[in-house]
Amino acid sequence: MNRSPPLQGPLFEAVQRSDIFEDSKTFVDCVPRLDPKTIRNRFETRRQDPEFDLQDFVYEHFEVPDAAAREATEDEDTRTDDSMGEHIRTLWPQLVDHPSDERAVEYGSLIGTPKPYVTPGGRFRELYYWDTYFTAEGLAASGHIEDVENIVENFAWAVDEFGYVPNANREYQTSRTQPPLFAETVGILERERGIDAVAPYLDALDAEYEFWMSGQEDLDGEGTAARRVVDPGDAVLNRYWDETTGPRLEAFDEDVELAESVPERDREKLYRDVRAACESGWDFSSRWCRDDSLETIRTTELVPVDLNALLYGVESDLARWHAAVGDDAASDEYAAAAARRAEALDRYCWDEQAGFYFDYSFVDDERTDKWSLAAAVPLYVGLASDEQAAAIADHLRTKFLEKGGW
Repeated sequence: MNRSPPLQGPLFEAVQRSDIFEDSKTFVDCVPRLDPKTIRNRFETRRQDPEFDLQDFVYEHFEVPDAAAREATEDEDTRTDDSMGEHIRTLWPQLVDHPSDERAVEYGSLIGTPKPYVTPGGRFRELYYWDTYFTAEGLAASGHIEDVENIVENFAWAVDEFGYVPNANREYQTSRTQPPLFAETVGILERERGIDAVAPYLDALDAEYEFWMSGQEDLDGEGTAARRVVDPGDAVLNRYWDETTGPRLEAFDEDVELAESVPERDREKLYRDVRAACESGWDFSSRWCRDDSLETIRTTELVPVDLNALLYGVESDLARWHAAVGDDAASDEYAAAAARRAEALDRYCWDEQAGFYFDYSFVDDERTDKWSLAAAVPLYVGLASDEQAAAIADHLRTKFLEKGGW
């Protein structure tokens, strides 16, 4: 199996910097009709011809994703007048049971999975990590618990294969993960089938947690960070990160143009911060920026409220699950970690005067001033006290609730 996109180099850059495709993601999702090395060699030879046409070359050598297939959710046959719930139920067959295409896996950017998976639809033709948790809740509500089990199996496989669940099952999205919702997805199986459904996945859940906490040995005191762990001062919390720098292959043109707006010495960090924001799933939000411009993005300098609340939830779940299978030592360790994280999150992210959680900059040693819905996640995982929850709920109603939703 490939572990790097097959067409990086002059051909890739020429296509992504051209206007052949409006969406940069289209080309990285194309499936080469021939071995990528053969295509690269042909490109190097033919591009010397004065009459060379790049678009013709691309369509000759690649299977381009069918634009019509993207619009499946707009098919009149999927619509009903009964209810939104019924409408969603009619969509499941179009989004569920997408076995991996062998050619796309061999030559393209797609990574095969052991079980069928669910795609969001539209331009998103692959399995995404945190999106899939919410999909799993919908599947369970629709009685498709076997599909939820397939999702969990794929997550466990990914942890075994990569050490974590990648952003998506594409080669170009394996350098990062997304908000850790594997445990929440396993929790659906527990809810439907009991604790016995959890036990087979405990090793994978432990491994994912270890991935998030790796790098602690490289922390060097207050205000330092290593990979996804941060020492804001007498605590260990987490941040979003990406293992690589450089423009995202699926947004190459956009990222290169963005980087041209900052000094060359700052571009490597900008790329990393853009990629880290993609790991957060909030791509893109002004909460990651020093001001409201993407040029000032600083994702890797922040301790995010939502990420650390979710990890508190993971620690709490693992404490409970390990106790249920008789591993009291592991249970005690996770419970202690959850308690430490709750105390640290309150210390660094809770603003008593504002009555709200804010992301914390360990570089500036201060909370940001960005009000965001991330403050609701401590309620979701049961971390906030009743008093904190009431204050947050008041702010959500007054600052965020509008006609049509949040």
